[in-house]
Amino acid sequence: MASINKCLKWIFIVFNALFALTGAGIVLLVHVSKIAAMREEVGNFWSASLFGGLMTGISVVGAYGAYREKRWALILFSALVSIGMVICLIGAVNIVNVRHMITRRIEDLFESDDMNTFFQLSQEQHNLECCGTRNGYQDWSSQVPESCICPESYWGTPKCQRVAVSPKKSGYWHKEMYTEVYSEPCLPFFMRFLNTMMDATVGILFGLAIVALIGVTMAIIMTCKIKKQMTAMPVPTYECSKPPAYEELYTMKSMPEHV
Repeated sequence: MASINKCLKWIFIVFNALFALTGAGIVLLVHVSKIAAMREEVGNFWSASLFGGLMTGISVVGAYGAYREKRWALILFSALVSIGMVICLIGAVNIVNVRHMITRRIEDLFESDDMNTFFQLSQEQHNLECCGTRNGYQDWSSQVPESCICPESYWGTPKCQRVAVSPKKSGYWHKEMYTEVYSEPCLPFFMRFLNTMMDATVGILFGLAIVALIGVTMAIIMTCKIKKQMTAMPVPTYECSKPPAYEELYTMKSMPEHV
């Protein structure tokens, strides 16, 4: 009689238990997070919650199907995980296909004369530790914003460069002096960051697809084992070595009497 390999069964259960805990952790982290940005972006908040909830639910179904050896649960798990695997592959391929278009649009946005873009850039330069778009502080002409200035702890390092500031060309200093500003322009920095994020996203999606494929393969193997076990189950038969009492009585009556 075919039966599920215990090693395969428990590996599958542990595999799903880890994913269930990960999904629950995502939901918990999202709901107790103190990050204001996450709270403000309602779409990201509910998307992360839905993703974590689905991960937990599907993993619980898979673990239950393996532990109780339920074909319907394993089949449902395989179907849902297969759908998720296809979605991950489509998402990864789409990111690869539109990558060039995204980078081109970002470059056009940085090179435009949109004042709103420049204002946002001036606000983020200090956090990104960069200055200007392509040509560094020279992109700001004479109006170098304070967000370009390096903190004193960075002075003398390759991250900063020494520049002269004239009081006639800047409203931030009252006498001619030297200061240090971030040497790296923001566009190359931002493009490296964007490319790294896209590479990481594609890698994660392909990784999830591979893990999903392994999970589906294990579930299909167990489903086939359960099916063979059900098919090979013997039909119980009852054999009686001794004939019923009425047959014995009939036999005794039909026997001839010896005189």
